[in-house]
Amino acid sequence: MKKRAWVFFLIIIFSLPFSVQAEKFFEKGVSSYEKGEYSSSLEYFKKDISEKGLTGQSAFNIGNCYYKMKDYGRALLWYAKAEKNLFYDPDLKFNKKVCFDKLSIDEKNNSFLMTKIFFLNRYFPEVLVNIFSFLFLILFFILLFFLPEKKFIFFKIMFFLIACYFLFSSIYFFLQYNLDRKGIVLETSKVRSAYSEKASVLFSLPAGTCIKVVKKDKGYYKILTRDKKPGWIKMKMVGII
Repeated sequence: MKKRAWVFFLIIIFSLPFSVQAEKFFEKGVSSYEKGEYSSSLEYFKKDISEKGLTGQSAFNIGNCYYKMKDYGRALLWYAKAEKNLFYDPDLKFNKKVCFDKLSIDEKNNSFLMTKIFFLNRYFPEVLVNIFSFLFLILFFILLFFLPEKKFIFFKIMFFLIACYFLFSSIYFFLQYNLDRKGIVLETSKVRSAYSEKASVLFSLPAGTCIKVVKKDKGYYKILTRDKKPGWIKMKMVGII
């Protein structure tokens, strides 16, 4: 038991410098951002992510840096990442809308009814909705198999309906982000006539260009540009929003 305690203690001691370093990156990022040094702030926030991992707030911070640098394409990309892992944030919604306007592209508009029914998607991150969906399904099956008495029928129905709601919310979330997908070109890239390095180059797209992703095949996305030009581009050159 003492040996385990010592191991745990040593892990904490050795991890402290890394956590302190990560906090320094974050603080420097905030400081640079407040001074208007957005490029420096961006680098610090990226280092913060490399130390602590991606969070909704860190993605939002990076998106804001690109937003201030008027790189609206990359800003949208990071806002999309933030939106999946961040609770409802009016600033995020506003900045995202501005980016769409600046790029002259239409934001995905859902019907009024669907928006009202699946309101969870507006306020909670996708991961949390998926977790609750799973938990309520587990609770339903526990009640169903381990408490067969009729007196628990109300709770069974209640948990089943709640589980179904969360499940359909998860599906709705998935469809929102995977149907009619838009992407941002991350680096200046060649668009080819087929999904092959040997295929002829049709044209090039600069970094930050917004495109529509039609399908993927063998490491390439088939895309449509704003003026409806089709082509194939390497998947690693595109970020989905």
